[in-house]
Amino acid sequence: MDDIYEQRIKINQDQALSLHGGTWQFTMANIMRDDPLEHVLDIGIRLEKGPLSVTQVSPDASFYKKRLVMVSMVFWFLLFYIVAALVWWFISAGKTKWPDDHVAGGWP
Repeated sequence: MDDIYEQRIKINQDQALSLHGGTWQFTMANIMRDDPLEHVLDIGIRLEKGPLSVTQVSPDASFYKKRLVMVSMVFWFLLFYIVAALVWWFISAGKTKWPDDHVAGGWP
């Protein structure tokens, strides 16, 4: 029984197989003429975590925190800008001499 062989074959060589958390079921089938194969005691699958490519990396919490800070800063800047524009408009409108509607002739 010391004739045990191990052969590792990478299934998806061109593109990484993306598995997400959960329960997975793999099925193996014998497509040889002899069924069952003599002297085959066991087969198995080994999953290895490989390096992630740039497209597979999901953003972490710090990315979302930085994005939230940036959006908040833009929001407050725009709000301050709008309030400052309204204040300036009200101040300049108060200094402008408007014609009285009840006076005939409108503008002098």
